[in-house]
Amino acid sequence: MIRRILLFVLACAFGLTVMQKLARAEEVDQAFEVLHSFYAERNYSPVWTNEDRFTNRGRALPAILAGAAAHGLDPEAYSLAHMVAMLDGKGTPDTEKSWQEAELLMSYALWRYAGDLMGQAIDTETFSSLIDGDIEDNLQALGPNQPLYAALKSRLTELDHIIANENLAGVTEAPKIEFGKRGFKPGMSHPNVVQLRKLMQPFGAPELPEAEDEARKQLYDETLAKAVGRFQQEYGLKSDGSIGPETLKILNRDPRTLRRQVVANMQRLREPHRRLREETRIEVSIARFWLTGYENGQEAISMPVIVGKPARQTISFRTEISGVRLNPAWHVPPTIKKQDFLPMLVKDPAKLVRMHGVKVVHGGRSVDPTAVEWAKMTPRELSQVGFWRPAGDGNPLGRYRVIMENPYDIYLHDTNHPDLFEGSMRAQSSGCVRVSKPQELTEFLLRQKPGWTPQKTEEIIKSGRTFDVVMENKIPIYLDYMTAWFNSLGQVILGTDVYGLDAPRYDGLVKHVLTTQRNAQKILERVTDILSPDLQEAHHRDPVLTQSTN
Repeated sequence: MIRRILLFVLACAFGLTVMQKLARAEEVDQAFEVLHSFYAERNYSPVWTNEDRFTNRGRALPAILAGAAAHGLDPEAYSLAHMVAMLDGKGTPDTEKSWQEAELLMSYALWRYAGDLMGQAIDTETFSSLIDGDIEDNLQALGPNQPLYAALKSRLTELDHIIANENLAGVTEAPKIEFGKRGFKPGMSHPNVVQLRKLMQPFGAPELPEAEDEARKQLYDETLAKAVGRFQQEYGLKSDGSIGPETLKILNRDPRTLRRQVVANMQRLREPHRRLREETRIEVSIARFWLTGYENGQEAISMPVIVGKPARQTISFRTEISGVRLNPAWHVPPTIKKQDFLPMLVKDPAKLVRMHGVKVVHGGRSVDPTAVEWAKMTPRELSQVGFWRPAGDGNPLGRYRVIMENPYDIYLHDTNHPDLFEGSMRAQSSGCVRVSKPQELTEFLLRQKPGWTPQKTEEIIKSGRTFDVVMENKIPIYLDYMTAWFNSLGQVILGTDVYGLDAPRYDGLVKHVLTTQRNAQKILERVTDILSPDLQEAHHRDPVLTQSTN
């Protein structure tokens, strides 16, 4: 705990580079402790080497590490090429120390690979169990056991095959679907409709008989347009069936771009917090603009949501829902206050009140905003001004607000603009999550409160008074950013990266290769401490007291 606090303090003081260096040092220390304990428990007997040769397990290890590619991990992070060279005789160890380094390198590589699959560093007991049994089977058990992960893994294999074939053929860019400069609408014809129909079959486009005439095959009919509409809705586009630049952009994504997206999402799914979740919970898929509620492990409710716009993103985090506020008042959060309301207050306070219906609080009391010279106030004085809107018609929170403690001032709530749910691109809020079926969500949450009924909720809503329904049994809620999901037909959708977070996630994995290789060298510098028990004992032996001659 003290080390983690130190990491945070130094990161704040000196920047991310210092934090990254300390994190690398911490990983080296973790690896040292695990490997030191592992070899001590087996009386320092090697696993991969035997004096001046590699054991069968040692010869099998490179092929196991090569399997990292199927998980979107670069095998070179685990020194694969170096191991292959040693086994092929090109870099075979020739001294006792170099054989020890080969032994330790192989153990470290497997430890790191296993940790990457598990999403966290593994301990000595897990590492020992991994090696004692069938290593490949044990590694498989460390990876996510989730249908989406398995589906993405299959998709990655397909994309790698396509890319490999393109490389062999010297293709740098796949042919694109185009329909001319004008928007392509139902009733029009084009030869590329044939290819479009194939792409839209997972979204319900009917397959035409082979004997169908060419004119019919090239017609963009209503059935195909409906499938395109479903495709557009799934990807956060305007679902009108008209094919414009944004729809074409997604249709024409190249396999390399898709591969990076698949790898980024597989890495997300390996994170520990996505492994074991409570059977009764709420999940908000930020990039999909979707909420799902689970009860006893089964999906119970599902609905569209509106999340933060790219400039005011909804943060990914876990917290617990402790209740529901009925007929909530709206106290303007800091971001909206600073970026929207204060500038309008200074420029045109009457317009602020007219547009948003808010009360203005200054000096601890409500004031007439048109009677104060806001422009003469300092930024510090303005920061003390508060805004709120009482419960009732027009309140931005609607009639329901979910109570969920978090440092981001983000929560779920109703809205006075249900029309926004009609759009496909639903990154429209200032960070909070607006739900399309607030009454259904409230009923789901309050089912967990003994003695509460929907009738009680309805009575309070009709009364107009603000009332907090406190839940004795809190419900966990996860707000996740994933750009891959299953649609209603069970197909994997690689959705729009509305916040642009896939690229940094993928780049982090690229940097991970160099970090792991550097850490391997740090571990090898301590080979004597880990694999030479006699020297260890001599180094740590208590001093012998002898009679002084002085």
